[in-house]
Amino acid sequence: MTAAAGINLITVVIVLGVLAIIAWYLFTGPLHSIGSAGSGQTNVNVQPPQTTVNVQPPNVSNPAPTNNNNTNTGGGNPPPANNQP
Repeated sequence: MTAAAGINLITVVIVLGVLAIIAWYLFTGPLHSIGSAGSGQTNVNVQPPQTTVNVQPPNVSNPAPTNNNNTNTGGGNPPPANNQP
């Protein structure tokens, strides 16, 4: 039984060694180049366009005439005459 346990232990050590070599290869080879692509020399300057808003004020050189003498709110006619006997 001790021989079988020794063979199992050697098998586990060999498998762990192979997995460690594969992980080392991936992180120093192909995966390392993918990870370093994000921190390369690429420089992108994004500047939003300037927004120009033109506001035209209303023309007030000729305002509408007002009639402040009339207290009747029904229009421009004077109030009816008061004809009492």
